[in-house]
Amino acid sequence: MLKMNRLRSFFYLILVLLCTFSLFTACEDDKKGIIDPDELYKWGDDFVLVVNQGVWNNNNSTLSVIDRNTGVVTEEAFLKVNKRQLGDTGNDMLVYGTKVYVAVNVSATIEVLNTKTLEVVGTIVDKNGQEPRQPRQLMAYNGNVYVTYFDGYVAKIDTTKLAVDNIVEVGSNPEGMAVAGGKLYVANSGGLLEYDYGNTLSVINLQNFQVEETLQVGINPDRLCADEKGDLFFDYQWRL
Repeated sequence: MLKMNRLRSFFYLILVLLCTFSLFTACEDDKKGIIDPDELYKWGDDFVLVVNQGVWNNNNSTLSVIDRNTGVVTEEAFLKVNKRQLGDTGNDMLVYGTKVYVAVNVSATIEVLNTKTLEVVGTIVDKNGQEPRQPRQLMAYNGNVYVTYFDGYVAKIDTTKLAVDNIVEVGSNPEGMAVAGGKLYVANSGGLLEYDYGNTLSVINLQNFQVEETLQVGINPDRLCADEKGDLFFDYQWRL
């Protein structure tokens, strides 16, 4: 009986040592898998930037950087560089020129970052009266950045001043945008209207930034894209 207890204790000791060794090995591997924040200064073609939306009303949107050569992922990149949270519900992101634009919907901000350092160079906040507008999706064309606001507007952003240069009313809860034939098409989803979803595309004249036509399409249009021939394609958010 005594020999059996000693043998059992010996096996327990071996098991504890193996678990401890595995723990230290795992920690070492994890440490190797984390890019130091200083390495973010090498941001470029070798890295992919990802916006993580987070949970609505939890203020936990994040940015992740993926090293395409090694597959290493750096999480919380925005927080590590700027020492603050990105915000609540990051819906879209656009890399254009020397800047990264992130639409943070519930926080009602567009964070503008330096592409090389990911440092914030400006924060755009637009209001409808006293009510902050909620940016939804972004696109760039011919030196300008465009954003859809969920209160039914599209804005043109001056990329030098980092401010709204012009704004126009479209349809309910606009989503995606695309340029075809020199005109900006906007999908009016009506996505927040439970029993009255939108079914139109607004056509904006980019010269005077006015809606010149409204096209009827299927219910709840969402993303738009245009090919090199100028043909427009879009999808729908499926609803019950």
